[in-house]
Amino acid sequence: STVSAPAKLGVNYKITQLVTGLGVLQVSPDKVSYAPDTKVSITAKPSNGYGFTGWSGSIEGNQLEVVLTMDGNKTVNAKFERLPSITKQIVGKTVVAGESVSFEVQASGGGSLAYTWFLNDTVIAGAIENKLLIEDVREKDAGAYRVKVSNAAGEVESEAATLAVHYTLSTSVTGSGTVSISPEAASYAPGTEVTLEAEPAEGFMLESWSGDASGKSNPLTVVMNGSKTIRADFAEIPATVNQIYVNGVMVDEGQVLAIPDQATVE
Repeated sequence: STVSAPAKLGVNYKITQLVTGLGVLQVSPDKVSYAPDTKVSITAKPSNGYGFTGWSGSIEGNQLEVVLTMDGNKTVNAKFERLPSITKQIVGKTVVAGESVSFEVQASGGGSLAYTWFLNDTVIAGAIENKLLIEDVREKDAGAYRVKVSNAAGEVESEAATLAVHYTLSTSVTGSGTVSISPEAASYAPGTEVTLEAEPAEGFMLESWSGDASGKSNPLTVVMNGSKTIRADFAEIPATVNQIYVNGVMVDEGQVLAIPDQATVE
């Protein structure tokens, strides 16, 4: 048969409690010393703004509540760290397609901070800094951006910031005339309909549109599905020429020197 070693009579054990950061330990039962094999529950309670990151000493892991068996003197160290907090939120922006844009978050917290960026709830691969740079912006980059800031104690998410990608419209003319734009804006959201109206000067007419438009429609409706450059080509209205027909045949005015008696002039 197995014979258990007798407990040491009159010997009690103590728990040395250590705390790193701001927090307290809740011990139950809370005594100065404990008889051998006593079960003691210890719970880590972080202070406001702090999170529990783990145990060291006689306990390992990061569970908030653990149970010690008092088979000797124990030393427990509960480590608390300041939770991350965002001190400056990211801000929404409107940019023209092809330009660059950046978002930046400012945060504080204990230890090392890690950053994870999202576009419309999808993680952006490789975006792990507090600043996100997007070069050569395209319509696919438009949407809601946010960033998660984390450390060993916990995490916090920023507010969402919207990136709007716009297109530009530029016009020019050849000949003499002007082009009016409605609505007139520095840039346009994708899908916006813009009306161009060619206004020729006296003695001129619209010959055609060129660049990112064609034809002679006036006014012209343009759908902004990309940045556009459109030119109105004006031409002089031809002078009216009198045509003279002799016996049904057209002749130049300067060629008619004499008209026979039997000729028919139209």
